[in-house]
Amino acid sequence: MHSNTINVGVWHKAGTADLSTDGLEQVFDAAVTGQGQGVPTLLPAFSTPIDIQPNSSHTFYTTGTQEPLSIYYTDGSSLHSTFVSDAYISILEGYSVRFPIRSETYPTQWNGKVGI
Repeated sequence: MHSNTINVGVWHKAGTADLSTDGLEQVFDAAVTGQGQGVPTLLPAFSTPIDIQPNSSHTFYTTGTQEPLSIYYTDGSSLHSTFVSDAYISILEGYSVRFPIRSETYPTQWNGKVGI
C-alpha cells in the first residue's frame, strides 16, 4: 500500500460544477495522511457545517495544495450526470482539476463517501 501525507484543501459553492473560481469558499485546509489508492481516507469534520437546501445543487473542489498533489478519481461517462444517489442526495460526475484550478479532466467521478 502506498500512502503519503499531503496538504488538502476543500472549497465549496452553490450551483453545478464549473471551472469558475467565483464564489468559492474554503472550508478545509490541513495535512492529511492518505491510506493508499483504493482505501478511503477520512477528512475531519469541517469547523462550520455546510447547509445544502433541498432540491439545490452544490459544488465541492477537493485537492492537494502542495506537492505531491495525488488525489485519485475514477473516469466518468457523462459530465453532470448522476452516478450515485439515494432518497436524500445525488452525486454527479464532474471535473478533476489540478491545483490551482487548471488542466481539467472530465468527466470524472468522486471517490468519496458522504458522512453526517
